Amino acid sequence: MAKVEKKASAVDKYYSRVTEYISKIYTEERQNIEKAADLMTEQIAQNKVIHAIGPGAHSRIGVEDLFFRAGGLVPINAILEFSMDQGALRSMLLERVPGIATALLDYYKVKKDDLLILINAYGINAATIETALECKKRGTKIIAVTSPVNARAIPENHPARHPSGKNLCDLEPDVMIDCKMPVGDAVVELEGLDVKVGPITTVVISYIVNTMVCRTVEKLIEKGIEPPVIVSVNTPDAGRRNQRYFEEYYNVLKRL
Repeated sequence: MAKVEKKASAVDKYYSRVTEYISKIYTEERQNIEKAADLMTEQIAQNKVIHAIGPGAHSRIGVEDLFFRAGGLVPINAILEFSMDQGALRSMLLERVPGIATALLDYYKVKKDDLLILINAYGINAATIETALECKKRGTKIIAVTSPVNARAIPENHPARHPSGKNLCDLEPDVMIDCKMPVGDAVVELEGLDVKVGPITTVVISYIVNTMVCRTVEKLIEKGIEPPVIVSVNTPDAGRRNQRYFEEYYNVLKRL
């Protein structure tokens, strides 16, 4: 009797797609992640903070995964204004407002020779493009995490776009890491539904930023510099290890 193959469930399909995308990033973006870690290492070696912004409700999650995170770097100056806490539609509208990015960069004191990690998979909205353009004007180095294939597929007249119609991937950031997000984000097709489910960006961006952190810490160790790493506040050793960092950065990191 012929063996009947079990039909792949949604669980199987999403697992397959997640591992496929992470594998592609691991293989194809390794050199760019290495360059990003070089820039991050340089900033920390100079006792400077690393700014991070995700202009959009879910892009913001990538910044949160960098900030005040167990096993993460302490000196991350997180810009977290695009929250859904006060409304999802409000967040969407804010990311489309020209001028908001410049005001935020002023408020967080982003300046010449600083480093900013700019996370936005879509790479087209007003706040994202304005952040990149303003950083270039200020002489701030940029690590961009975005998806060129998505940005270049969005019509020039789409209402989400910056008035210039530019794409983040085409603005020549100092380092660009392709998060590989496909158009529309979702990656799982299910019979009986005409749209896909299972967004990929949160998973792959978390993988990217935490890989950057791991490699940065490794590079700092290689240079003989003690990496400023937070340990989980829920572990017995947390107070002793973390307290000195909290005191050092309390008046430096606005969100701390």
